[in-house]
Amino acid sequence: MKLLCLLLCIGCILISCSTLPSLEPAKLSERTELSQTCQRLFPSGKWQFVHSIEAAMPGGQKGLVMGVTVISSLGKTAHCILMTIEGLVVFDARYDQELIIYRAVAPFDQDGFAAGLISDIQLIFFKPQGPLVETGNDSNGSSVCRYQTPDSGIVDLVIDADHTRHIRQYTSQRRLKRTVDAFFSKSEPDGDGPDFPDRLELKAHGVARYTLVMDLVEAIPLTK
Repeated sequence: MKLLCLLLCIGCILISCSTLPSLEPAKLSERTELSQTCQRLFPSGKWQFVHSIEAAMPGGQKGLVMGVTVISSLGKTAHCILMTIEGLVVFDARYDQELIIYRAVAPFDQDGFAAGLISDIQLIFFKPQGPLVETGNDSNGSSVCRYQTPDSGIVDLVIDADHTRHIRQYTSQRRLKRTVDAFFSKSEPDGDGPDFPDRLELKAHGVARYTLVMDLVEAIPLTK
């Protein structure tokens, strides 16, 4: 009986931690401005980003690679290349309506890796697919834009008062799936150009947990 009670308590804790938080609805006068602000969080046009990426995998395994990502907001296309510090390409894939893998060296050739990486790139760099269903504030007072995705999941875009940004991705069962925390060296955008985070921390939740810490090296606008 004690074991059953303990399991029930643990289950309740897990459910409470993973469920979708409620929002205090935004004032009517603030809704349009907030929705426009959320749209501006993502790159517009075609860009090339270079990041140093530290990955922490299950079992305590860690690795450091360089990542080159070319994205286009118009076609929602993405091309990702991962290299060792010495410059050896260990992974090369492109998504343009379909996934094409040009090169994948172990352990980057595992089933589902390429699709998962492209999905993470889309979460980080593209505005969520689906309608904006709610705007408001969470329990911390942060501004939130809530989108419902085509698979009935939810993506929350969260903006803190200190300029820190977050992405919270939930499954159709409202379980937390991915979190992305964006950090900036400047407390406020300077208004001179696109405002890209200096560091991104992506965490995958669930059974196959992992963490990616991405430090921005350069962001280059592309015309072709």
